[in-house]
Amino acid sequence: MARILVVDDDPLFLAIMSRALEDARHDVVTATQASKAIELFSKIGFDAVVCDLVLPDQSGLQVIREARHQAPNLAIVAISGGKSQGRSVHVDVLKMAQLVGADAVVKKPFEVFDFVSTVEATIAARAQTAAAASR
Repeated sequence: MARILVVDDDPLFLAIMSRALEDARHDVVTATQASKAIELFSKIGFDAVVCDLVLPDQSGLQVIREARHQAPNLAIVAISGGKSQGRSVHVDVLKMAQLVGADAVVKKPFEVFDFVSTVEATIAARAQTAAAASR
């Protein structure tokens, strides 16, 4: 069982992700804004964060940067539709998320089984890396 923070401003996706992870026996805490997620990092120890990249108050990229800064061994999974349209440029936000610290990415829409598998594999990989580094 892992303690996982799920961050998404879409109530449907937040409910789907939370329920799927809870059904897999994980302890889930949710946030709908980046600022709340960042606040929770300082109060609660998490094994993983699942973060949408488009949030109302700040970019999910900022959440990932802050999470990686506060907890270097945290498993981070970025979630997004894949592209964000700026003024005249299409940006692959999932690739950007990996550049700023996400361990894995999941593109919306997703299959629930694949989502849970990705989160659990990411947690396991981070735990293995942390254990190897402490030897």
